[in-house]
Amino acid sequence: MVTFVIRQLGLKAIALVQRNHWLWIPAAGLVVGLLALLFASTTTHGVEQVLFSGQDQLPGLVDNPGAWTIGALLFLILCKGLAWSACLSTFRGGPTFPAIFLGAAGGIAASHLPGMSLTPAVAVGMGVMVVSFLKLPLSAVIIATSLTVTAGIAVSPLIIVGVVAAYLVTLALEGRLGAGDLGPSGYGLTISTTEPLRSTLPLSSA
Repeated sequence: MVTFVIRQLGLKAIALVQRNHWLWIPAAGLVVGLLALLFASTTTHGVEQVLFSGQDQLPGLVDNPGAWTIGALLFLILCKGLAWSACLSTFRGGPTFPAIFLGAAGGIAASHLPGMSLTPAVAVGMGVMVVSFLKLPLSAVIIATSLTVTAGIAVSPLIIVGVVAAYLVTLALEGRLGAGDLGPSGYGLTISTTEPLRSTLPLSSA
C-alpha cells in the first residue's frame, strides 16, 4: 500500500512536470530538502536518512535498530516516501535502493509486533517493498534473501510468502489481478502515451 501511494503520486506529477519542468524540478528539490530538514529537526537522526537513495544509510539502519524508536521509523517512512514521490517524475536514479531502505525501516518497525523477530521482519519488508515497486517477484526474493543470508534458509519461506502476497495486492490495487496481465511492467511503468516513470531519489554515490 505504501509503495502504491508513492507510485501514484509520482505518476500524477508527470504531466504537471512536463508542462513546466523549469519550475517543478527545482520545486521537487525544495520539497525533498524541506522534508529532510523536518525529519532531522524532529528526530535524533540526520537529513541523510531522507536524502539520497538509501544505499549508504542502509547498513547503519539495520545494524543499529535499537537507535530507532517506532515513531522515528514511521516518520522516516513518511518523509522519505513523500520525498521519493517528489523525485519520481523529476530526478533520475534507480528505484531499488529506496525500496530496500523503506522496506528495512518498515521491517524494523514490524519487529516490535508480538512473535516477529528482527531479521525475518527486515527480510520480508525489503522483499515486499521491492516487488511492490518493480513487480519482479523472483528478483525481490533473491534480493531480500541475499541481503539476509546470515539468517539462514529458514527465513526464505517467509520472504516468498510476503513477496507473493504483496505482488498480488499490488496487481489488485492497479486493477490488473483479473486482467490476465500478471507479468512485470518493467522499469518504466509507461502510462498511456506519456513518458515512463523516470526516477527516484538522487543516488548518494552517483
